[in-house]
Amino acid sequence: FGSWSQHVNSWIMAQQQNKARILVVKYEHLHAATVQTLEQILAFLNLAPEPEAVLTAIQNNRFQNMQRKENKARQTIYKQYPREMNFIRQGTVRGWKNRLTSQQVQRIENSFRNLLTNLEYL
Repeated sequence: FGSWSQHVNSWIMAQQQNKARILVVKYEHLHAATVQTLEQILAFLNLAPEPEAVLTAIQNNRFQNMQRKENKARQTIYKQYPREMNFIRQGTVRGWKNRLTSQQVQRIENSFRNLLTNLEYL
């Protein structure tokens, strides 16, 4: 299976070599330009929903709504997981850097420097 970086690199290489039709979508783009990024995704998928449907989808999946959905699911399908194991945690861009220690951040950046640079995170 390989490491996370090998997995991501394999997809990027396939895209660059025109071996696969892949659209790289970053959370940062969704956060900063939600409508435009979602429209880009829909165009990539050759879908053209009504603009109102796009805005409804965005509203239904705002951070607070996603947390509410997760909390509701925790009462049924996710009830075996501890409360502190939230998938929807903060909804902030690069929030992982605040959650990890500086040593952990440094280790990740050193281990995956080439990939993070290629993806414009460093």
